[in-house]
Amino acid sequence: MALGRHCVIASVLAAFLLGFTSPGVADTVLRRPTAAEPETLDPQKTTSLDDIAIDMDLFEPLVERDADQNLIPGAALSWTVSEDGLVYTFHLRPDGRWSNGEPVTAADFVYALRRLVTPKTGAADISPIHRIAAAPEINAGREPDVTKLGVEAVDPLTLRIHLTERQFTLPLYLSTVYGMPLNRAALERAGDAWTRPGNLVGNGPYRLTAWVPTSEITLVRNTYFHDPGTIAVDEVHYLVTDVQETGLKRYLTGDLDWATVPPPKLPWARENRAPELHCGPMFGIRFLFFNVKSGIFAGHPKLREALSLAIDREVLADKVAARGEQPAYGWVPPVAKNFRSQAYAWQAMPMVERIERARSLLREEGYGPDHPLAVTISYATEDVTRKLLLAVANMWKTSLGVEVKLSNQEWRVYVAAVEQGDFEIATFLRATGLEDPSILLEPFLSDAGANSDTGYANPAFDALFAQTERTLDPAERQRLLERAEAMMLADYPAMPVSYAVINRLVVPRIRDWRDGDAYPQTRNIKFAPAATSGTTAPG
Repeated sequence: MALGRHCVIASVLAAFLLGFTSPGVADTVLRRPTAAEPETLDPQKTTSLDDIAIDMDLFEPLVERDADQNLIPGAALSWTVSEDGLVYTFHLRPDGRWSNGEPVTAADFVYALRRLVTPKTGAADISPIHRIAAAPEINAGREPDVTKLGVEAVDPLTLRIHLTERQFTLPLYLSTVYGMPLNRAALERAGDAWTRPGNLVGNGPYRLTAWVPTSEITLVRNTYFHDPGTIAVDEVHYLVTDVQETGLKRYLTGDLDWATVPPPKLPWARENRAPELHCGPMFGIRFLFFNVKSGIFAGHPKLREALSLAIDREVLADKVAARGEQPAYGWVPPVAKNFRSQAYAWQAMPMVERIERARSLLREEGYGPDHPLAVTISYATEDVTRKLLLAVANMWKTSLGVEVKLSNQEWRVYVAAVEQGDFEIATFLRATGLEDPSILLEPFLSDAGANSDTGYANPAFDALFAQTERTLDPAERQRLLERAEAMMLADYPAMPVSYAVINRLVVPRIRDWRDGDAYPQTRNIKFAPAATSGTTAPG
């Protein structure tokens, strides 16, 4: 995931704006929403993007990303790759420090990576680093000796990683939780409580000082962080806000510095808060997906195609969801750089013809008026999602006679059910700050593990995807990824609905805001002098 567009002007502006802020004044306190109580602040067990945002404040990975998602030095000042692409050597910064003042060393990364692949850790997903030598074998329990993992501390400031095959995306993944070090002494001293305030030792720009369950998490500057001059925010309050309407109210009362605008409130926001309204495309996709590993849809692509055909995406995008999103007939968002997003061949087919084809496919599968297809759609409890799914259910019932039951669950129960394959059809938003098409396509690999939503497995897709990691030609890699997307779409493991956008109100004192970045790193946020806004509330 080599990302472009480094903004020099932003750096100059940031330096200028820092002159308006000083430690201890109100402008250096940031109040940002987080959608749920964190399950954990252990970066190796984190599963949600909201929790990862907190991890990125507490830990600095080997590689960092700037506000425009360019890869830049992080805990490593530089890195080199061997000619065959199988050995990465990272040169750590000599001024790297833990929040307790101790130096960060290569051994801390070796310890973290070994812990990550150890089965008893219960890491969320190791597929992004499964090309590190012996990682799959150790994680599966076939290799009990964790020291066989292909990572070594050449000296205190040099980390070497050995791969079994070339991995184009390795530096990009190492800019996330996969590239974070761990302080072994802190973990061993506190045990399971090592992520609690007073115990957690990180190397990021902030340290954890308070955690009020289901309410608020407070971070303050890590005074030992190597680059304090670039940090404008002194204190961060993550406020648990699990309902968008509540978040909007908290924003309007000054409790939050930004908030997502619920779709029904968008017209009000455009009319009353236009200067504060920020709308932008995310690198993400909203979709429904099938359990293709077991159940009624396994081995039945015609059934899956029929249901996808009968979804009127324009109605969902324009009339139901009303987020300003573009209907999706492919998987990779069209904002992907230097990439030609693929789409279903029937995208331009009139709806009446699509319905007729869908009915024909259902008849071939043995379904019709005398034997209607009955399905259950599982989803995480949320009013906006329910509204969309009711519209989909109505489309299927009206046009195809399909009987639909909706089953809602609390978020973590829902995620666990999907991971266990306990569903027929489910729905997700998959979004990433790692703006490379491969990140959205990787969940369809047969070895995607917990990262797989559908259970999809196609050896031809796997082989094509593997070529994208081995090629040295970026243009050829993009062409291969385009073919992989088209192949997956033709198998119908999922039903893309819309390309995600995010609509937020943002306080005027935050400058240089990136509209499409759903989870901005606090270290990239800059303040200007506070501005006074009106107090009009939505009706």
